[in-house]
Amino acid sequence: MMKRMLSMLLAVLMALALTCPVVAEEEDFESFPQPEGGKKFDTTWAVQNTVLKVDYEEAGYRVSIVSDEPEEGKGTEYSYNCFYAEDRDALVSTDSSKQTFTFDPADPDNRVYADAEYDDPDEEGQETVFTINEKGRLLWQDGRGNEGQDLEFVNIGRFAGAWKNAEGEETVYAEFTWDGHDDRFYYDVFLQRGDTGADTYAVFHLTGIYNEETRKLECTGTAEVHTKNEQGEDVMTEDGETHEAFFSLMENGSILFEAANGIELVPDFDNQG
Repeated sequence: MMKRMLSMLLAVLMALALTCPVVAEEEDFESFPQPEGGKKFDTTWAVQNTVLKVDYEEAGYRVSIVSDEPEEGKGTEYSYNCFYAEDRDALVSTDSSKQTFTFDPADPDNRVYADAEYDDPDEEGQETVFTINEKGRLLWQDGRGNEGQDLEFVNIGRFAGAWKNAEGEETVYAEFTWDGHDDRFYYDVFLQRGDTGADTYAVFHLTGIYNEETRKLECTGTAEVHTKNEQGEDVMTEDGETHEAFFSLMENGSILFEAANGIELVPDFDNQG
């Protein structure tokens, strides 16, 4: 009987020994909260023809930069893994990559990539540094060239993509497309209120400017109303008025459409392109 109890105890101890490393890994994974000083970087930034995205991932930051030249049908993509250096109040890279691409101007999402110019850990003196100046602009000091020199990136918030209403709320669909070429430094916003199959629904075509002080996307534009006639056909009428709409980012990553009741919009993964 004693031998049997000892065998059972050994089996339990072995099982615990096998599961302990997994628990430790899970605890380690959850023990890297984002540094307070690094939170101000964690958004989307832009200058003319270039978008820079900062995402906090596990214990570090992923910085992705896409710079394109639409008239020439080409562009360059940079990627950095970074850590937050508190003593410098900066994101500092540990490895970097650079890759050029070409695209059809009629289909800019279809990119053809060349071989990477580099894609490896940074050696001493090759670190790229990202800082935020006194004007709240992000600066890009590239460690392997002069990319980013004299550029000051503006915070444009995280709105890009397709969004839809959360369950149980008014049917709302929105698409935010960043247009940062030439003098078009704003979001193109498509907003639909009401279901397409309903007897009546409205579609808004808006221009959205991100207000860094209020942290809201402030939009203005026109609207068209769709109704069904007696034959069940869709009839569109422009109302001729100027409309306003405001959107803000929520702590859970959703977007708040600041309508009368406030409507939460969540990512529409089926329509992200």
